[in-house]
Amino acid sequence: MSSKFFTYFTVLLAATLLLTFLHIKGWLRPVESSTSEVARPFVYVFRGAGNFTRSFFGFFGSVSSLTKQSAALSNEVRSLQEQNVALQQYQLENEILKKELNYRQSTNLDLVSADVIAKDPTGFSQTLTLDIGANQGIKEGDAVLAQGVLVGKIIFLDQFTSKVLLITDPQSKIDAALAASGQTGVLEGSFGSGVVLSDVSQNVALNQGDAVVTAGLTDQIPKGILIGTIDTLQSKKQDLLQTAAVVPAVDLKRLEFLAVLRK
Repeated sequence: MSSKFFTYFTVLLAATLLLTFLHIKGWLRPVESSTSEVARPFVYVFRGAGNFTRSFFGFFGSVSSLTKQSAALSNEVRSLQEQNVALQQYQLENEILKKELNYRQSTNLDLVSADVIAKDPTGFSQTLTLDIGANQGIKEGDAVLAQGVLVGKIIFLDQFTSKVLLITDPQSKIDAALAASGQTGVLEGSFGSGVVLSDVSQNVALNQGDAVVTAGLTDQIPKGILIGTIDTLQSKKQDLLQTAAVVPAVDLKRLEFLAVLRK
């Protein structure tokens, strides 16, 4: 066994020395060049595979980065939208408060400020709950105003809260008049959050845009408080009395800051 191993080793060593000698002399250059040409396509293949692998994983890395950037931008857009909504709400409240303050400064009426703290959750009645009650000196039947416009009256109260029946409630009836002529009628709520002026003589001209105000037939609701304007005539010529739809002067669905007329 040892003699065979020695023989193989001797042959291998001799072959190695011979090939080294031939390489140094340059006699193997044609063979080496041919071998290089044969191996070159494989080098290109492996090089292309490496480039593809780098591109492949680089693509997914780019997609992951873009996804993160998109999520960050979406969060930023959502934050800006929320800030914009809040700003619009602040501007709206500021405008309402300005109008309320301007009216307070221009009237001699004894008004008590109130905030709306609840609405009828059932939707069966047009009512609001205010954060003031008997301890502020208000009473049942007192007029409730928004920016100087009549929106309802107090129908119930305790020491700290009170309930307002809006003019749009079907149970609401308030003496009203046409501002221009002084002709009186009855302002009634109707189903669907509407308001109508009824019991107006056929001799009275009802025109779209005519101002409707309080008639002042009760002590708690004085004369001349704006309610709204005439919209469309609902009665016919053969009817004994006229009825017309009235558009309230303020949006009764967006009431937040009110005032109770204390008598």
